[in-house]
Amino acid sequence: MSWYCARQLTLAFVTLSLLLGCVSPVNIKVLPYTDFLNVNYQAELSLVFGSDELVPYGKVWIVKSAPSEFKHWENAKLASKPYEFLYFSEEENGLVRKYKIAVYFARTLMNSYGDVNNTPPHYLDCFVCGSLLSAALFEITGNDLKLVSKELFLDQGGSWGNPAKVDFGEIRSINDFSLTVSDAAVHTGSYASYSYKLNYKNGHWFQTNYVSETSRIDDIENSSPDLDEEAE
Repeated sequence: MSWYCARQLTLAFVTLSLLLGCVSPVNIKVLPYTDFLNVNYQAELSLVFGSDELVPYGKVWIVKSAPSEFKHWENAKLASKPYEFLYFSEEENGLVRKYKIAVYFARTLMNSYGDVNNTPPHYLDCFVCGSLLSAALFEITGNDLKLVSKELFLDQGGSWGNPAKVDFGEIRSINDFSLTVSDAAVHTGSYASYSYKLNYKNGHWFQTNYVSETSRIDDIENSSPDLDEEAE
């Protein structure tokens, strides 16, 4: 290797080392919701669902178009309400910003005739009636919210009209975090469950690590000890 090439490589290595040394680590801190009681709740829902009609079941909106796997929701009039949320701050280079991740659900997936119907109590007698999950990410300044990203069609899971369970996972940065979605139910002698990781990265929501399980529940008389043997 010539002297000139060696010198250029050395300069490149030094420059890269300096650049890496200037990158400050991102500090994430979960914040109590009581710090944000004055944030406008109705404005939040309007930013996500584009509607000003609020009823006891949530924010009313009409599904104008949906991805292929959610086509049966089109033209449905739904009422979405908050389900799970998390407030946190991100500090980088001495600058602190506050954010909120929110998950919403709308009942129900379908009624007994296979049609989308959001009017209770249809979901009460329908095992396959799940809920439509949506999510949004906001930046908070004072009591004002700025919508950073939203996804109206995250999942249509759950049963008996109830949404799937949502747990917040690792918050690595404002552009990189994950949630876990799971559900389990017993119906007509079978146990079914599923779970997956819901990821957000650089403005995109996507699923990974999907796992499902279905098993048959034996009759009680087959799973109980033999009474005659116990008597002996």
